[in-house]
Amino acid sequence: MAVGFLECAGFGTVLYAMDKACKAAAIEIIGIDTINPKDAKAFIPLTAQAKFEGGTDDVKAACEYARRAALELAKPEDVLTEIIERPFEGTKKLARITKTELRRIKHEKAPAAVGVLEISYFSNTIVAVDHALKTADVKIVSCHKKLGGKMCHTVLAGMTSEVQAAVEAVKEAGRLIGEQNIKTAVVICSPHPEIKKILNMNKKRIQGGTVTWQKQQEQKEVCLH
Repeated sequence: MAVGFLECAGFGTVLYAMDKACKAAAIEIIGIDTINPKDAKAFIPLTAQAKFEGGTDDVKAACEYARRAALELAKPEDVLTEIIERPFEGTKKLARITKTELRRIKHEKAPAAVGVLEISYFSNTIVAVDHALKTADVKIVSCHKKLGGKMCHTVLAGMTSEVQAAVEAVKEAGRLIGEQNIKTAVVICSPHPEIKKILNMNKKRIQGGTVTWQKQQEQKEVCLH
């Protein structure tokens, strides 16, 4: 038994890397955390951490795959992986600290793909997501604007080709909002069930065409009309 950690710049990077790790090894994500900089001049994107457990060999393999994937989006100095074999009981409790409720709803239909976006400033996020929605048939799954460092995190879902087109539209929107403000724009195909637990895809209510997502820190309403 072992506990593994992936810590790197960007919540989107963590999601992308952990999807690769979960598909490569038999692990369970037990916690997700972020370090929210209070200083507006702090490094952006913020630092995020995923915590997972499993057999020692699986955790070691997961760390390796997660690191490789994270390095596709982040600099080596911004990626950290650690392993604790046979963790003490108190240590396991610390590892299970999480900012996002980890829930898996049975029989939930998984999307073919999701697009993970991290963009500086909420106004920029709205402009970029508007481009995506006008370009491709995708739906907004979640939108956080309290990650710290003026960073907004958005997840889109749909068929693989549509999500890919939406993410490309977001990148093209960089000419309007500044390419430097688009920190992460990646596609995760066939997201692993463990990743779905932290995509805020589970707690959803539909009332009169409006989808409401319940989150630990805030509640947002997004009209799909």
